[in-house]
Amino acid sequence: MKSEVSRLLLVLVLIASFLVGVFWTEVRLLKGEAAFPTFLKAVTKKPLTPPAKVDIKVTQDDPVRGDKNAPLTLVEFADYQCPFCGATSGLNEEMVSYMKKYDPKWEPLGTNLLKDYIDKGKVKLVYKDFAFLDDGTEKGESHLSAMAAHCAGDQGKYWEYHDSLYSHQNGENKGAFSLNNLIKFAQTLKLNTDQFKNCLESNKYLTKVKESTIEGRKLGVNGTPTAFLDGVMLVDDSGQSGAFSYSVYKKRIEDALRAKKKFIFF
Repeated sequence: MKSEVSRLLLVLVLIASFLVGVFWTEVRLLKGEAAFPTFLKAVTKKPLTPPAKVDIKVTQDDPVRGDKNAPLTLVEFADYQCPFCGATSGLNEEMVSYMKKYDPKWEPLGTNLLKDYIDKGKVKLVYKDFAFLDDGTEKGESHLSAMAAHCAGDQGKYWEYHDSLYSHQNGENKGAFSLNNLIKFAQTLKLNTDQFKNCLESNKYLTKVKESTIEGRKLGVNGTPTAFLDGVMLVDDSGQSGAFSYSVYKKRIEDALRAKKKFIFF
C-alpha cells in the first residue's frame, strides 16, 4: 500500500513540475526573456483566416528599391533593431546562422529577392518603418536608426544606409545605433556628415517614422518583419507573418506573377 502511495505521489510531483516548467517558459516568453524564431511561434497559434487585401499608402518620400513600374509591390514593415528583420535582410550573418540552426533549409528574403526579382524588374520593394522596440519612447534606437536612414536618403543613399544598419545590429537599445555610431556609418558611406547630423538632430523624420508605425498597426502589423504583396499580408502555411524562409515568399510571388500574366493576356 505504501509503495502505491509513493508511486502516486511521485507521479503527482512530476506532473506538477511539468506544469510549473510550462508556466515559467510562457512567462519568460511574454516578458521577452526567452527568444525563439518567429516562424516557430506559429506552432503555438491557430491558423488565421487568409488575409484580405488592404490599401497601403505609398508616398513619394517612401524609399523604393527597384523599378517603380514593376508589376508587383512588396511592402515591408520592419524595425532596424529587430534581430529577425536582420535575419530576413540576409545581412545579419549571426542571425541567419541562428535561423538555419532551427531549419537548415531556411533562406533570407532580402538578398534573394534582390537578385531574383528586384534586379529583374519584377518586384519593387517599399520599406516602411515599424519602430516598436523603443518601449513606447521616441528617443530609442528604433526611431533614431529609422530617422538616420531617411537622412541618408536625403543624400541619395537610403538603401546603402539601410544595409549598413542591418549589418551592424548588436542587441536592442544597447548602443549599436547610438548617435555617434550612426554618424560613423554616414562617414563610412561618404555622406556630408554635417548635413546628416543636422537632419538627425532636428528630428526631421520623426513624424514620418511615427506615422508609418501607426499605419502598420492599423493594417494589422503586430511584429516584424511583416510584408504585404500587392496589399495582401504574406503569411506562412499556418497563417502567421514573420521571418519565414524565402521559399514561402517566392511561392507567393510566383503565384501573383502568374495571376497577373493570366489577367493581362486573358
